[in-house]
Amino acid sequence: MRPRLYREINNFYTATVYEKGAEIVRMLKTLIGADAFRRGMDIYFQRFDGTAATVEDFLSCFAESSAAISLISRSGTRRRARPA
Repeated sequence: MRPRLYREINNFYTATVYEKGAEIVRMLKTLIGADAFRRGMDIYFQRFDGTAATVEDFLSCFAESSAAISLISRSGTRRRARPA
């Protein structure tokens, strides 16, 4: 959701970027279910409404509302066990 590199900040404000963001939110709702999603959104608005929240702030609210999110790391990939 947030690129590591970019050439111009103008690239962030395109229809494609907004569509991809909306799809990520839809996938999140599908993953955790409508009830947990609603609880996570309630937490988000209570804490961050009117602020410059980060993606990590947003996802932390869903981690509180659903055990499924705790399986996903901040980088968006599943955590792997380290080899012994």
